[in-house]
Amino acid sequence: MTEAAIPKRVFWFIEERTPNVADYLESEQPDITLHRLSVDTPAEKNWEIMAKCHAYCITSTRDEVPDEFKCTAALLERCPDLLVVSTTGAGYDTVDLDACTRAGVLAVNQSGSNAQAVAEHAVGMMLALTKNMPWTDRSLRRERGVPREAFKGWNANKKTIGIIGLGEVGRRLARICKHGLDMNVLAYDPYLDAKTCGERDAT
Repeated sequence: MTEAAIPKRVFWFIEERTPNVADYLESEQPDITLHRLSVDTPAEKNWEIMAKCHAYCITSTRDEVPDEFKCTAALLERCPDLLVVSTTGAGYDTVDLDACTRAGVLAVNQSGSNAQAVAEHAVGMMLALTKNMPWTDRSLRRERGVPREAFKGWNANKKTIGIIGLGEVGRRLARICKHGLDMNVLAYDPYLDAKTCGERDAT
């Protein structure tokens, strides 16, 4: 049996973000068996499946998975065939990296998968602040006759913004601010030189 033909078993707990990926794997990767688990299923049934799996796709958000199903030393001990654990985002708060290292289990993340959404969200929050949107909204819901000058905002255009880190999110935020709002973008990233920062639309 060739390496490509070796059956692989993957498990994860059902969440709204994964069906498209799961459908792709099931249709395009016939050597992969997927197990969609639920926290509402009796734990012993979940553990019976998990103990035989090779990969665990886990959310990177701590409050979305019960403690017993976080990737800890205890879980790794009960899943002796596990080879890799992958978080569904850049973070890995649900994974004990030291425990994975000791167990010889590869831990990976999915950095950049939602970077554009996060960058746009940051711009949205920034504009909400510059236009006093939260305070205006609350005031209009509470009272009438508020002078329109009471919550006057200001333009972000040509202002200066500081960004810490020009990774997947930071570089996208810099591009939106520079090319979309004509802002002066200052950035700090200890891993990048000035030339690279410039290529990522920041000084």
